[in-house]
Amino acid sequence: QHIELTRRTARRFNSRYGETFPEPDWLLSQTPRIMGTDGKTKMSKSLNNEIGILEAPEVIWEKLRTATTDENRIRRKDPGNPDICNLYTMHKAFSSADTVADVDTQCRDAGIGCIDCKKMLHENIMHELAPIQERATEGEKNPDYVRDVLKQGAEKCSDLAASVMQD
Repeated sequence: QHIELTRRTARRFNSRYGETFPEPDWLLSQTPRIMGTDGKTKMSKSLNNEIGILEAPEVIWEKLRTATTDENRIRRKDPGNPDICNLYTMHKAFSSADTVADVDTQCRDAGIGCIDCKKMLHENIMHELAPIQERATEGEKNPDYVRDVLKQGAEKCSDLAASVMQD
């Protein structure tokens, strides 16, 4: 919906003011939609099924530990189907291709259990989020630096916008 709205806006602007904006196109990741920890709806703060990027590792682990997995896999030795498992989708977003392939095979063969899968996912999520969390902590410790960066960015954008609006 957002892309269609943006395309429509670009077309209207371009027809009125000349070819100024390229028409946007889809840019989807391997996981365009990640379901929430409940496995039923997309991640949402209001539904309390999200994983926050600044949450502590223990909090993220607790959310993953209780996250919904393949409902057909009741016992550890039952083979699973990663295609319908929400955690597998998260693995595609946060884990290496080798890990994703390994999880796929091991899940189908009941080589690993859901807890093992969740532990691997937690480790990979924390590996991705650690640099972000470190930068956020640095920003909290130095709010003047953050304000300066925001001010410089606003000035730069203002100069760019002024010249575009002039055109």
